[in-house]
Amino acid sequence: MKKKIVWVIVSSLMAISLVLASCAGEEEEEEEVTVPTEEEEVVIPTEEEEVAPPPGEGNWWDYLGEPQYGGTFTFSGGDVFTWDPYWGWDFSGTAFLYFENMACSDWALDREIFDFSSGWIPSEYVMPLLAESWEQVDETTQVFHIRQGVYWHDKYPANGREMTAYDVAWSLNRLYGCGDGFEQQSPHLMFPFFQIYEKIYATDKYTLFIEYDEPTPTFDVILGQFHNQIMCPEMVEEYGDLLDWHAACGTGPFVVEDYIVASSITLTKNQNYWGYDERHPENRLPYVDKLKILVIPEPTTAYAALRTGKIDRVGGVDWEQAEQLISTNPDLQYTTGTGMQNGLRPRVDLEPFTDVRVRKAMNMAIDRKLIAQTIRGGYVDGIPVAQMGPAMAQYFTPFEEWPKELQEEYTYNPERAKELLAEAGYPNGFKTNVVAAGTPDDILVFKEMLMDIGVDMEIRVMEASTLFSFTNIHHKHDALAWQDCGSWTMAPWPGLSIFTTGYMYNSGMVADEVFDDMMVSIMEDEEGNRRTDEEIEERTKACDMYIMSQHWMVPSVPSVYFTFWQPWLKGYSGEDTYHWMGTYYARWWIDHDVKKAMGH
Repeated sequence: MKKKIVWVIVSSLMAISLVLASCAGEEEEEEEVTVPTEEEEVVIPTEEEEVAPPPGEGNWWDYLGEPQYGGTFTFSGGDVFTWDPYWGWDFSGTAFLYFENMACSDWALDREIFDFSSGWIPSEYVMPLLAESWEQVDETTQVFHIRQGVYWHDKYPANGREMTAYDVAWSLNRLYGCGDGFEQQSPHLMFPFFQIYEKIYATDKYTLFIEYDEPTPTFDVILGQFHNQIMCPEMVEEYGDLLDWHAACGTGPFVVEDYIVASSITLTKNQNYWGYDERHPENRLPYVDKLKILVIPEPTTAYAALRTGKIDRVGGVDWEQAEQLISTNPDLQYTTGTGMQNGLRPRVDLEPFTDVRVRKAMNMAIDRKLIAQTIRGGYVDGIPVAQMGPAMAQYFTPFEEWPKELQEEYTYNPERAKELLAEAGYPNGFKTNVVAAGTPDDILVFKEMLMDIGVDMEIRVMEASTLFSFTNIHHKHDALAWQDCGSWTMAPWPGLSIFTTGYMYNSGMVADEVFDDMMVSIMEDEEGNRRTDEEIEERTKACDMYIMSQHWMVPSVPSVYFTFWQPWLKGYSGEDTYHWMGTYYARWWIDHDVKKAMGH
């Protein structure tokens, strides 16, 4: 069996494509950047190794050096999906460069405490941004004190006026339909669970109130990165919406200067930006003069540009290509990360997946350690991970802490899997199908492993956006869907909510009263009193373990990705940047001496 799996892996490695595509900066002149088409090697002079100061001596970030102003970051990225948050989520991340949120990650926090390598950040590691402070008034009401001295970009008709709490309320109401003349939530939100808002309103220029229709767990929802970029009312009034890039206007550190469809996005330094560097409080941000995003769909082209110094940072590099880059360009800086795990999500309302024994059998048919050793190159251990991944901190339950019976149900045991199928009435297995966006190596290996217990799974390939609508919105699939099987980049409760009855994105069509009741009781007791943080934590973990006990998904193993950056890109220490691009990029700088010495 293992020889067959290894053969499938080797024959299909060309199909690997990781979705994580974080980015960063480039050259100082404004001339057009020509991306090389071949991976030519360049000789890069070595640089003195940077060493962190001994414990107790200086700041942890001192090894990064003293910031410098000027220059351009150039990085590869995706094309803009939409310029208007009302019309959907900008998967390119460009919106985070000129819009701002209420809060962001604590840039000064020691990375030994929390390394910010995932998109989700626990509340205790969040720092104020547009909101200077906040507090819980009662179980359903929060108040935010909006920062004074923050100004819109100097673009007509905003003309650089001060942003106020009234703007924040208007912007959020435009998305969620809770006031200011907006009565309906935007139908284009990626995560429609934000309907918990009851009222959003300002009482003066710097005070914002948010009322919920039920007790809210933490400030994660409103402070988080999803759909909370603050928009300028005048721009919407002038243009009707924000779909035209000329209407792009925020309070962020960068201003959109130019956009060429499917080619490039150029942003310049916001000369009137309010922010200062937390590590160097005397330094006004941002450090660089310009950001240049090159839309490079082909990863190998981006790698070639990185190797020749045409771009400053590339994320989402698979481990095989990463090993090549380390070999050919040893002076490139890099970090390794684990991301989302994909897997099978069965329609539990349709046979044979209505029987939990069938779902257990499928999980026991998967040799995750073999997948980790081969497809992941040994960069992960193959130990099963629940819906709450390691990045979810206090809500994560390590495999060794799972109940013993549950551990066995996620341990490779094809003989026991066959017995379970026989007990469920399928002694000879059955035929089924899975809809998927492409044929990644994992799904090909899953097909072979399931075949070994008699489950013949046909792979039906669909375009990614079509697949999402087909499975998560219209629920037209009749068996399995190859989707994410873990909540790694959003707050814990939305990640659990996808298994609640009637939830739009519940592709498995799960309807379990026990789980629904568990979810309802996470935040409040029978008398309606808000639970303690410790109780919320334990109940959240219990919901996670219940999901795994019901086998509503058949997960593979976490993905592996590398991020590379040039030696002259400073201030960066491996953080995931997708959701906080503007915050991070404003705080990075170019070491001009190093760049010049390396011939760029």
